[in-house]
Amino acid sequence: MSRHAIDLGVDHVDTAQFYDNGFVDDVIREALRPQDDVLVVSKVGAVSDPGGPAPLRLAQRPEELRAGIEDNLATLQLEQTPMMNLRRADAGLTILVGGPSGS
Repeated sequence: MSRHAIDLGVDHVDTAQFYDNGFVDDVIREALRPQDDVLVVSKVGAVSDPGGPAPLRLAQRPEELRAGIEDNLATLQLEQTPMMNLRRADAGLTILVGGPSGS
């Protein structure tokens, strides 16, 4: 399906190594060809944690972010990507819907 999407003109793929513990990156890597003009964007800041209380665990320390970037590039078999997003969770931060009164 990924190869078919690229053949139909999809030129942007957003992924993360922690999606299904790397499976999604494997599918994308297999679909891409060197001549494809596809922008691959990934994200770091979390790691798979299948045995933990949640399927993902935050990985926000500088060394974890660097390792995440390097692991993503290796899994996708890319030398670089023009953009790497940060999955960030700020504890205690809430989003107000409709303003301070909630309306």
